[in-house]
Amino acid sequence: MSHYYGRMLGSRGEATRCGTKDSGMITVAAGWGGAIRVQLFQDEGVDMFAIEQIPWEGTGVSQTIACGEIGQMLDTDFNSGKFKILTTRRQKREKEDK
Repeated sequence: MSHYYGRMLGSRGEATRCGTKDSGMITVAAGWGGAIRVQLFQDEGVDMFAIEQIPWEGTGVSQTIACGEIGQMLDTDFNSGKFKILTTRRQKREKEDK
């Protein structure tokens, strides 16, 4: 059953996609200078998000813009322990997926 929903609009009209609690959802929007990736996922039963700049076709930078719990105010202090824990969990999950 779908838990996450996404919608995008471009020159070919609108497209929608769904993701489950297990699959999560990843969206990438790119331009000439790089791309933005948005990820929705569950971490210990909590809906989370991560927004990052990523390289695209060899151009751009890698940088986390924001990460947090969906529906909650964002802790903009990237040096806080909470951000480091989320980043570590996400990196661990990415390594396990490879």
